[in-house]
Amino acid sequence: MHKHRTRKIFQRRMNEGLNIFDLIDSFSLDYSDIEIWVSDDRSFYLDYLKAIDITEKQDNFIKAYKRHLCNVSKACRKVNIHRSTYYDWKNKSDSFSNLVDSAREEMYDDIESILLNKIIVEGNTRLLMFYASTRMKDRGYGSTVIVKGDNRLIQGYSNKYSGMTIEQLDSKISELQDFKQ
Repeated sequence: MHKHRTRKIFQRRMNEGLNIFDLIDSFSLDYSDIEIWVSDDRSFYLDYLKAIDITEKQDNFIKAYKRHLCNVSKACRKVNIHRSTYYDWKNKSDSFSNLVDSAREEMYDDIESILLNKIIVEGNTRLLMFYASTRMKDRGYGSTVIVKGDNRLIQGYSNKYSGMTIEQLDSKISELQDFKQ
C-alpha cells in the first residue's frame, strides 16, 4: 500500500509540473520504481511521457532503438515511421534527442565493458593494442601524435620514421640530442 500511495503522490506532483528528475531524487526512488509504475499503470505511463515531454510513439521508437542496438532504420521499421520522422523528432525535441543520445551512450558503455573484459580477463592483446591506440592517445599510444598548445590541437602521423633503418634512426636521435643541448 505504501508504494501505491507514493506512486499517487508522485504522479500528482508530476502533473503539477515539477521536474521529474528532482521528484525522483526527492522521493528517493530509482528508475526501476518508475519502470514498474510505467508498466503497471497506463495513466501513470501517459503522465510520465507528458512529464518527460515525449509522445507514446517516440517512447516506442526509443524502446525499439535500444532493442535493435541503436540501429535507426530497424527501429523506424519496427514502429512504422519514416526515417525522416526520426530526424524531425531529433531536431525539434530536446527531450527525444537527449533520450536517443543517452541510449546510444549506454550501448557504447556496454561495448566498452565487453572490450575491457576481453582485454583484462581473457588477455586479448590485439584488442588491448586497438583499445590503447584509440582510447589512450593522450598517453602516447596510437598512430597519431596529439600536440596541445596555444589552445590548438594539432594531429600528425607518428609513423614517419617507420621506413627508416636502425642506423638512420640512431642518426636522427643524435641530431635531436644535439639540438636539445
